[in-house]
Amino acid sequence: MPKVRRGGQLNPLNQFSSPYAVTTNPLRLLNPLFVLRRNALYRSLAGDRGWMAVAAVVWGPVLLRRALGKRPERVAIEPLAIGHVLRLAVLPQDTKVERKAYRRTK
Repeated sequence: MPKVRRGGQLNPLNQFSSPYAVTTNPLRLLNPLFVLRRNALYRSLAGDRGWMAVAAVVWGPVLLRRALGKRPERVAIEPLAIGHVLRLAVLPQDTKVERKAYRRTK
């Protein structure tokens, strides 16, 4: 059972079981590419060489994107109480001269 914070079930902060919960759209299961990937994976593991080629074609871009793509860095996950405000600010980028000076001080 998920941990319930103060305020009970009606508190809008308690609608999610955890900050890591990932929801999957049920229509994704009917997506033809999803079905093709699943079949290619299972049948290629069974030893069918034709499906191994299909698996390489349909899983290749996914694995490349996952391996080489940018990943967001999670800084913090903290619950906000009602009435609290979250403010995000972007720090200004250092100029080329400042970066060069920083490299010299290392």
